[in-house]
Amino acid sequence: LCFLAHRSGARVTAPTTVFEQAPATSPSFSSVWRDEVNRRRDLLAPRWCPKRRVTVSRIKWESVFQSWDRINDHLKFAPQPHVRKLHALRRTRASTTTKGTWIYALWTAENKHIYIGQTGGRLNRRSVGARGSEHIRLGSDFMRIQGEKLRVPSNVYKWISKVGPEKFVVTPLEWVAPHRADRAEQEWMTRWGISALFNQDLPSVASRKWLFLTDRKIWKAELASAGGTVLDVASDILKKDRPPSPYDYSPELLLSLLPATAKLLPAGQHRLLYTRIASHFMIYHKSFLPYSIPVKIPLLSAPEQTTIKHRLHDVIDRHGTWPPSLKAYVKACIRIIVSRSRSVGDLLMHSSLTRMPTHVLSHPGEPCPCQQWQGTPGFHFHHGHMVFRDPGLVRHFHSKLHPEVFSQNMKNATLPSWKVLKDHVNTAFEGIFPNLPDTRQDTAVDMVCALQTCCQSNYMDKIRTADKRVYAPYIEKQRKLLPDFLVVSPMDKAVQVPIFACHEFWKHVHHDTFFQGGRYRELFRFSSHNDANVATAWSLIDSMSLCVLGKPSDLSRSVGLSPLSRDEQVKAFSHHRQYPSSLRLKNRISTQVDSQLKRIRSSLPSPAAWPRLLTLGFSHTLSVGDLRHSTRPPAASTRVTRTARITRSNRARPPARSRARTQTPAIGPPLPHTDRVQPSDVPFSAPFFKHPKSRPLSVRAPTTRLLPKHKWLDHDTTAKIKLREVIQHHTHPFRQTLRHLGRALTLLWKFAARQPSSIEIIAMDQLLSFVRSHPPVTPQQNWTELDLVEMFPNIPRHEIPKSVEFFWKLFCDGKPKPHHDLGFKIHKAGVKQLDALARKSGDASFHFLTYNDLMCLLSWDTSFNDRFSHFSSVLAQTTGTPIGGSCSAQVACLTLLLLETKLRTLHPDFPPVLRYRDNFLVIPDSPDSVRGYNIERVQQVLSEISGMELTVEGAGQSLDFLECTLSISEGIPGVSLKQPVFSGYAGMSSPTSPAKLLDVFSPNTPRMLRSLVPNLVKKAAHYRLPATGTQFAHNISTIARTFLAKGYPINWWKHSLLRKASSLDLQGPARAGIKLAMTSPQPAVNEGPTM
Repeated sequence: LCFLAHRSGARVTAPTTVFEQAPATSPSFSSVWRDEVNRRRDLLAPRWCPKRRVTVSRIKWESVFQSWDRINDHLKFAPQPHVRKLHALRRTRASTTTKGTWIYALWTAENKHIYIGQTGGRLNRRSVGARGSEHIRLGSDFMRIQGEKLRVPSNVYKWISKVGPEKFVVTPLEWVAPHRADRAEQEWMTRWGISALFNQDLPSVASRKWLFLTDRKIWKAELASAGGTVLDVASDILKKDRPPSPYDYSPELLLSLLPATAKLLPAGQHRLLYTRIASHFMIYHKSFLPYSIPVKIPLLSAPEQTTIKHRLHDVIDRHGTWPPSLKAYVKACIRIIVSRSRSVGDLLMHSSLTRMPTHVLSHPGEPCPCQQWQGTPGFHFHHGHMVFRDPGLVRHFHSKLHPEVFSQNMKNATLPSWKVLKDHVNTAFEGIFPNLPDTRQDTAVDMVCALQTCCQSNYMDKIRTADKRVYAPYIEKQRKLLPDFLVVSPMDKAVQVPIFACHEFWKHVHHDTFFQGGRYRELFRFSSHNDANVATAWSLIDSMSLCVLGKPSDLSRSVGLSPLSRDEQVKAFSHHRQYPSSLRLKNRISTQVDSQLKRIRSSLPSPAAWPRLLTLGFSHTLSVGDLRHSTRPPAASTRVTRTARITRSNRARPPARSRARTQTPAIGPPLPHTDRVQPSDVPFSAPFFKHPKSRPLSVRAPTTRLLPKHKWLDHDTTAKIKLREVIQHHTHPFRQTLRHLGRALTLLWKFAARQPSSIEIIAMDQLLSFVRSHPPVTPQQNWTELDLVEMFPNIPRHEIPKSVEFFWKLFCDGKPKPHHDLGFKIHKAGVKQLDALARKSGDASFHFLTYNDLMCLLSWDTSFNDRFSHFSSVLAQTTGTPIGGSCSAQVACLTLLLLETKLRTLHPDFPPVLRYRDNFLVIPDSPDSVRGYNIERVQQVLSEISGMELTVEGAGQSLDFLECTLSISEGIPGVSLKQPVFSGYAGMSSPTSPAKLLDVFSPNTPRMLRSLVPNLVKKAAHYRLPATGTQFAHNISTIARTFLAKGYPINWWKHSLLRKASSLDLQGPARAGIKLAMTSPQPAVNEGPTM
């Protein structure tokens, strides 16, 4: 160009150099993705081998791993939303060549699906790249051989071959410990969302392992994992409001559709699909299809379950009139279930003590027959009646009584007689007859005969070889030999040996605990325990209706009476006005109230007998208008409304004859609700609720049990018998609502425990952190455990709403506004790991409680949910929270957390301290310390902060705390697994270690060890500080010594223990620990109670 320019006479000059800065641009993900895909396409392409004359794959995987790392570095610049989401969620930036236990994601930019997996917790841990190379290699092979004879998840590799192996990238998500790999994989699947996953190992809906699947409509995601065809057919059937037509689908396809979609559809959708298909077969084929055929048999081992299942399949195959598709469907419907057998405690502890009327507690009666054993060695007499714990003393009552029956573990499973088992099996088999598409019942009869024959042969062998101590007829015979006045009762911590006491002793104890102390108040007294149950349930229903719905229950409005006084009704309605509930909560409570009222109405008499309720102290019911005026200022409360009320002038009185028949000498005036009630002042009447004998009473109400504490021992004759009152809420009419309230409070409690001012631990990991971060101590300092005396009854009720309000405001302050849509998300299926403090969403798989809902339910729980039935009386707890309540632990801990916020403010130099429920753990200063926080000073400060009394539970250089043993070695605190206790001592707080386990002759012992041993190995690996293999071996020897002392055969637990230790890379120390336990001398286990 220059030559031509000079030749033509033109002048060539150089241009002026101008430096311009190029605008800063972010890397283009599309260009990087395109370049790396082309590079991997060349790397993964098969090569022709001239020597072997075949196509081979010689892939340079190091180059592929580098390509994946370059893609992972540019994830944040991707235009695809699911790729940016992957970048936001991943918790590591490690390379794909780093070895370890990893959670990884296999993904592509072509679509939004993803595969989440793990590298595995094996000894030879692989890198993410090595695991990803297996996916790519199998995907390439699947592309050539089309999946024939390939035992791999075909859906994943079909996806890889369809999109192209070069378009897939493997990204590390998180490094985890080997024993947490499975759980971490589930958490990542939950976090990502199941609708876009390509995982084949979806669990069964009935397994309840990952219940987050049950409320997702998976068929809407068009999953290719099941071929797409099955879910498409299910989707078409569910979209229609009628059964499928015979011209659309064949019967074989419809029968195979139900088992194929059982793991993919939510439980409700799958049930609806069954209803449509069953209607199709009933209309067009005149045949009934079962949904499931459960066969529930107790005490079945795994080989016995397999044998029974094969017997049933053989019977179905012999049926000649059924087509093969129907046979396969019926086989899939049969489920063999191992039912829970009765324990020894169920047979020994049959006491109808609380079913008696209340007036028998103060009845003097005749001289007790236990007085004839006064002065006999071993028997103790409290309040003039017999009490003992040594089962060997039962020989004084009858020579045929054997103490070994009463000295065994009360949780041992009993072996029933063949007659009882036959009736039980026949009852279980009754479900087979209506659940088979067999009009003549030939197949059902053959199945029952085959099952009875199989069960009889198995159980006859068990009965002949079983120990007499677990044979139900033998235990029942032994129980009947006990005298009638002797009552067998369990202890508060399921101790191996129960407590024996005279019938009159229990009456005296119940009377002193519930009717003489100031902690409980008697509201009503009836003539039967069933009447007290109905009255308790009615008062709970009426108060709940007023608090949430703002109106009395339909039952109270229909009869013109209410079990609540006027002040109580006004208080309940004031809670409704102060915390208005959401529409969702009102709908749920309204449904529960209606269902509970149906139960009560089935036990109520005719309306003509209702005026007799007026003699029981029931007050007038109030209308909604009355309640609104009552909650206004006093000047406006004088306004009279035109509401129909029942007055004393128009009360219908019963006839004179019936009134004379129902009255007793204990009758009195109507019971005032505001005065202190004495048992002699409470009105008493004949039963007025109708209880038909043809069916059991269906009314549910809270009851109570009085359990002796384990700390009382026989040889300490001067010790006072301590009792614990436990209110049983498993029979509560609003049990489900209370569980949701407890789970919501648990979320707030966990948030409060994470605050800097908190000294409470919830998980045991926090205990290790506390010990690890504790400063060195002097040789004069010791671990000290302090206990709050009766924490639940002493919790101040006025502090409960303050604590909830305080921590809720603290939570809202850390969230962006608005705060009105914040609340508590409670998973409907019961997966507590999915509960969260979050904003309101449209997810139908969660219950959402607003702050007002929580406070309304909490106010009701604090003010009215303290009532329970005991004997024939209705009692109410006046202080604290009840032991055994659904949310008692949560509100107690929240209240203590609020009170403990002042600890560091008032005492900034207080020594490190933690609390677990009602137990404090601290290392006080030595007596000569300058800081001056010795044990007395620490006890005084904590008592002032909590407002409760504290006692010293234990102290020393080595201290047992919960599941571990705390120690001090050379001034450094340490942790190890709790050492077993083989012999008891006076005042010990829990039974000995072997006493808690099932006995070796129990039929359920091998099944118990199958789940117990892996958990104990995890605890052995957890409680070790310093975290060395020697400490783990010491913990394993502790476990093995306990098993050997209990007499368990080594083949029952050794293999399971080593397998779990191998998954934790601790198989060598585990073998050393077992060897150490077998070579050391075995201690003698004291199985009796006299320790």
